[in-house]
Amino acid sequence: MKDPPTATVRLASLKDILGLSHLSTQLGYACPAEKIQQFLKDLIQDPDHAVFVAESDQGSLAGYVHVFITKRLFLEPFAELGGLVVDKIFQGKGIGKTLLAAAEVWAEDRDCREMRVRSNVLRERARPFYLGAGYQDHKKQTVYLKTTGFNSGDSDE
Repeated sequence: MKDPPTATVRLASLKDILGLSHLSTQLGYACPAEKIQQFLKDLIQDPDHAVFVAESDQGSLAGYVHVFITKRLFLEPFAELGGLVVDKIFQGKGIGKTLLAAAEVWAEDRDCREMRVRSNVLRERARPFYLGAGYQDHKKQTVYLKTTGFNSGDSDE
């Protein structure tokens, strides 16, 4: 019987752009490589963010996790996942757990005492994954989004 593929977790680098673009599409966020490159350059330079990748034995990206520190006026800083995805061909092999563990270690090293994960309710496999990793279903909320007209002249002037 053939051994299952394994992956090595490391910080993402600019050489990972195409793989990150492919994985982001699988997560449901199609993003061209040029945009991923721009976003990753910014994240690499920001000490409050980290992107870890799982590189397969064959050199392809098996998955990634983005973790960052969130700061609020009324709360202690906490870590939050910006995304966790494992390539379809590598799912079920423990890579997601390994990536999540890397994000948790990173957060603990920065004195974060809490890790939050937001997941769309449509991601049916996410709930048992996170519950199995010790996370609790903490709250339900609504996300409000405004995409245009932030400064459309609606002032009282």
